[in-house]
Amino acid sequence: MRRAIFTLTLAVATATAPLPVFAGPGAADPQAEAKRLYEEGRTAYRLGNFADAVEKFEAAYAASGLPTILFNVGLAYERLYTTSADVAHLRKAVAVLENFLLEVQKDPSLGDPTEVENQIKTIKQKIEDHDNKEAARAAAAEEERRKAAEDARKQNEGGDGDGDVDAPTGPVGPDPGAGDRRLGAILMGVGGGVGVAGAAGAIAFGIQGQNFEDDLVQSYANSDAAGCVDPSDSTDCANLADQQEKLRNNGSTANTLTLAFGIGGGIAGIALIGAGAGIFMRGKNRTSKWKNGNDLSIAPTGRGFVISGRF
Repeated sequence: MRRAIFTLTLAVATATAPLPVFAGPGAADPQAEAKRLYEEGRTAYRLGNFADAVEKFEAAYAASGLPTILFNVGLAYERLYTTSADVAHLRKAVAVLENFLLEVQKDPSLGDPTEVENQIKTIKQKIEDHDNKEAARAAAAEEERRKAAEDARKQNEGGDGDGDVDAPTGPVGPDPGAGDRRLGAILMGVGGGVGVAGAAGAIAFGIQGQNFEDDLVQSYANSDAAGCVDPSDSTDCANLADQQEKLRNNGSTANTLTLAFGIGGGIAGIALIGAGAGIFMRGKNRTSKWKNGNDLSIAPTGRGFVISGRF
């Protein structure tokens, strides 16, 4: 019996569940309609029309109740996120795939539970990354708002309130924070480069893994056409079985490299960016203190002298 094959990638994913078995000619209209919807969903998916693919796969599942279609629905939602950037689509993908996992656990012939669990973990990581980016964006916006309010307050305060303006003071000596700012900027740049390189590697191996998956699907189709039930049926069947095993191994290797580049590059890039940001902020704080100065200055005014600076 054909086993379910699932390809796990970070950058490129596609519906790889085995083709659902619909009733043959002469079946009731709902089965024929389900098959039509399923094929339309596959076509939409391959063309990148992921919203249409979701709609067609969901309709096919509603008409047939075949659990394997849930896998197609889940991956279509995951790919829809790449064009919509709506994290709700990733959450829906997780919910659908978790339901499919329950079906696989009840009926192991539907696929490998471990591979489904890994797919779910990959999508949950994307959700976490999305949430972290949103949190960082919100924090940056809040910091910008706070800085604007502080600048406005200082501008409104102006002088000392009685018409006298404090004499300006300037920093003395070299900027003590310049070195930290330069080092921080370099580390953030390197971190960004590492992250981009990791993403590029993940995409390349993801595409390669998908090519192996496409070849594997075609090999299964050839086995069906040859009427192969067991590799011992004929030499052709044995050759096809060997081909399928090699394709599965190659696909697994490509998926592992996809994860290594995607997750490894992402973690290393984030670590470097975080370290660089910390060092840069330390330098910025040192420069800020240096610019404010600690020396006292005395300036004459119309009513005497004004002493300014930090005590």
